[in-house]
Amino acid sequence: MPGEFIDGEDMKLGDVLFFVDEAATRTVTHLAITAGQAAVRPTNRDADGFNNVVHVVIWTKGVDDQGGQIAEASGGASVVRSTELRKGTYFHYSCINEELGERAAGIATTWALPERIRYNRIMCMQSVFHSASFGPNAQKRAEEYAKGANTNAPTWGQDGSFCSQFVVAAYQAAAGMLGIPMASWTGLLATDAIHCSVKTLQQKIRNDDRFEYKGEFSHGLFGT
Repeated sequence: MPGEFIDGEDMKLGDVLFFVDEAATRTVTHLAITAGQAAVRPTNRDADGFNNVVHVVIWTKGVDDQGGQIAEASGGASVVRSTELRKGTYFHYSCINEELGERAAGIATTWALPERIRYNRIMCMQSVFHSASFGPNAQKRAEEYAKGANTNAPTWGQDGSFCSQFVVAAYQAAAGMLGIPMASWTGLLATDAIHCSVKTLQQKIRNDDRFEYKGEFSHGLFGT
């Protein structure tokens, strides 16, 4: 049984939360994501992420008094936004480098609060079919994320965003701002954000020494 979520007391800024597909919270979009992730056999990336992770958010409570608990690229709201954690079951990962996590949460909040970046559903669906390897084009995109870290209207945002891309972009921007050499990037950081599905991101973060798995918890399903 998953643990219970109690007012975010076990959360740190920048924590990454994967939303798990289950009957109580299932939507048509979730069915499409799980089916796509299960059907596609990746060619040049590891495939040990879980098919039943259908959304991912970043914990931001405490960054801004006007912000919510999380920042996310929401398909339901069709926008990148700051909001409250929805009811459901989550896999919880925490960044060991607290400065990196805090910076990522701050950047995610900057991008989310104005709700100017639209959700790109097509890019989300296409991510299932791509490799998320960190090649030259992916590295250029990571540099663009860092350049847009301090503005709520980043240039990259004109193309829209989706959930896993948004989380990776926030962390890559944070790493760039902190001067962490790109040559040392691994796991989540060494990922092509726009080609990173939720399943791929969960695989990346499971094998990333910068993150610690904190467990599974439920929120709002059993009166919590």
